[in-house]
Amino acid sequence: MKNKTVYILIIAILALTASTFFAVVAQDEEVNEFGLTDEEMLDRGEYLSHIGACVSCHTPQKEEYLSEDITPDQFKQIGLEYEQTQDIENQLMAGGREFPLGPFGVLVSPNLTPDETGLGDWTDEEIEAALRIGVNKDGRRLHPLMPYANYFGWSEMDMQALIMYLRTIPAVENEIIQTGPSGDGIAPELVVNADELPLLPPDGSDPIELGRYLTINVMGCSDCHTPLDAETGAPNFELLLAGGQAYEGPWGIVYGGNITPHETGLADWTTEDYERSLREGVRIDGRRLVFMPWEDYAGATEEDMAAVIAYLQSLTPIDNEIPSPAIEEIFIEFVDEE
Repeated sequence: MKNKTVYILIIAILALTASTFFAVVAQDEEVNEFGLTDEEMLDRGEYLSHIGACVSCHTPQKEEYLSEDITPDQFKQIGLEYEQTQDIENQLMAGGREFPLGPFGVLVSPNLTPDETGLGDWTDEEIEAALRIGVNKDGRRLHPLMPYANYFGWSEMDMQALIMYLRTIPAVENEIIQTGPSGDGIAPELVVNADELPLLPPDGSDPIELGRYLTINVMGCSDCHTPLDAETGAPNFELLLAGGQAYEGPWGIVYGGNITPHETGLADWTTEDYERSLREGVRIDGRRLVFMPWEDYAGATEEDMAAVIAYLQSLTPIDNEIPSPAIEEIFIEFVDEE
């Protein structure tokens, strides 16, 4: 009888342990309105922060690359492999990268970490407003180089995933002085109800639709490859992705290329040429691209990369001859064909 009682007690303990275990597992795997767990949302946010170039734009360089005594070889690396010079380990998205924009002056990227000098006292809604309509929490209009026109079309899932991820990165104290015009009087057409925003990103059933979303909204290709109006600084959408905007730096002067399938653009490029430029930063002629965040795009999934290329190949060709770049010799690198 005693052994039977002990046996029953053991069975009861095991049953209780099992029920507790499965309850914990079920709780851990609880999904949100988008059908994702918190872990999956954070993974998605991290992925988007890379292919969306948040990391490359908002992470400062390592101290050794800021010295006035850096060598020509180090300058070359800054121009060609920028992400390798960034202090990702200690200052991930802490701001401070400078963008020389010729007549528009120099733009300095802000701190996106959850420190008080960054986004520490921002609400999720304030972060979303800055991303979607380009207005800081203090009412200052962000520079058009910040691709808020692209973020405006992000799905709710992707927006929440990115904000969730930004909350988890290490806080870094780095005060960035920001200047810009007031955001008072925001155009009402920029403000939309949540019901009008897409809940989920394209599912890939239509590769061109997914490619458009990634190219325009996430990867921001239109930012560098659509010229800015010289007077207003606003993008000229009549030349969407047709290139022509100048970018100055230690490398000299380069221009956003025409990436439409026109003979002045990428008409002669194969699918392999597109992918090599996006993943390895190498043009069809073997020259390494300068001021191109290919290190970020290199991490795109095969499905996403194929969709981006399909979209670019589907564009209406635009005739727009781009000036030849004036690249300092030390930055010119031709990669041998494999």
